[in-house]
Amino acid sequence: MGYRPSSKNGAKELLLSILSEEQWNRFNQRGTLEIAAKGGIYRISVHAPTRVLDSKTRRVVATTRLHLTTSESARDRVIAEYLLIRNDENLYWQSATISPDASGSRLYRSFLMAAFDAMLLLILLAQLR
Repeated sequence: MGYRPSSKNGAKELLLSILSEEQWNRFNQRGTLEIAAKGGIYRISVHAPTRVLDSKTRRVVATTRLHLTTSESARDRVIAEYLLIRNDENLYWQSATISPDASGSRLYRSFLMAAFDAMLLLILLAQLR
């Protein structure tokens, strides 16, 4: 019988074979991969859900979660997402759960609250004079 690598080594070997040296080094250091595709730039992370960035502004526009049927390691999920996006991005969009990013609206609300607080402070200072 031949040598059969463990699943952890197999995942590592597969990643090494499909990634450039620069991508592999970034993945090893940060735990993230970035893939430019038609839908934007996908930032796949071992530690967080995948983020879809706008190609021009690099702002997060959506968060995706790919739910595989087997209990997989984070590296296996990264490999599955990478291969799906690279080979069939439309199938990835059909398979993943997609949530639009709401951080822009939170920022807008925070700005409005800060402006309201500043206005109340000005009114208070005017009344104290």
